[in-house]
Amino acid sequence: SMYPRPAFCFEAYKMHVGLIGPSSAGRKQIRELLPKIANVFEGPAARLGPGRMAVPQHFLDESLHKLVLWDLPEMNFKQNSEDYIRELGLLYFDCVFMLFSDKYVVTDIYSKLCVAMAIHGIPFFVLCTMSGEEMDEKSWMKLKCDFQKKDIQARMFNPNKPQGFLEELMNDFFKEVSWNRNSRDDDITRGLSDDILGQTVRLKNIEKKPELNGRCGVCIGLDKQTSRYRIRLINSGVETDFALKQDCFSILKPKLLRALVRIKGLES
Repeated sequence: SMYPRPAFCFEAYKMHVGLIGPSSAGRKQIRELLPKIANVFEGPAARLGPGRMAVPQHFLDESLHKLVLWDLPEMNFKQNSEDYIRELGLLYFDCVFMLFSDKYVVTDIYSKLCVAMAIHGIPFFVLCTMSGEEMDEKSWMKLKCDFQKKDIQARMFNPNKPQGFLEELMNDFFKEVSWNRNSRDDDITRGLSDDILGQTVRLKNIEKKPELNGRCGVCIGLDKQTSRYRIRLINSGVETDFALKQDCFSILKPKLLRALVRIKGLES
């Protein structure tokens, strides 16, 4: 009751994704990129309060028609993190993209919001872009270091070269949404190594449903009685689980170059 579902995203069967953050340049670049990768149209805005609107972007593509991307208002300077999460109903969003730029870097207010969202288990990604046309490597690295000093992993978005960025982001987005929507079943997750549990996989060698070959999913467990792995895919915003043998998928290896990693297991 403390965090009621907001009226503007009442359709629980759809996948709701939110855009938040102080960067208007980041929002503009995302809106300009969307028509280049999908058929989208802007729906009627929902009024949250005086001067505060939630604007939906709907997708016409068959594989995306149950996805709604919401352009949400930024934090009010009088709000704390819990009030903001409650106002926007972020607990009911499948994923949130937090947008920053070289002119609007992460502040203490948004650092606290990142912590609050992590505590609530809200899946989110921090994206940072350049507000101007100049995007030299030195400026990118300085921005990245500013986020790392606050223990926040930021993805640097170059709108002039979106292909590689989008491919990596969509893989991680799919993995995060599938894993967080899943209610973990101890019977199929107990004893399963992190090398495969929760990892993004690509399907292959499926003869009965060859249309699934090449699709990406997430491993959510292992049925020890049948020796088949439980793989979750999202079709048109709907989650579907498949029981597959190990030779019917391959694990996609993450790209670690310049990635932020956590060191563990050191003994000396």
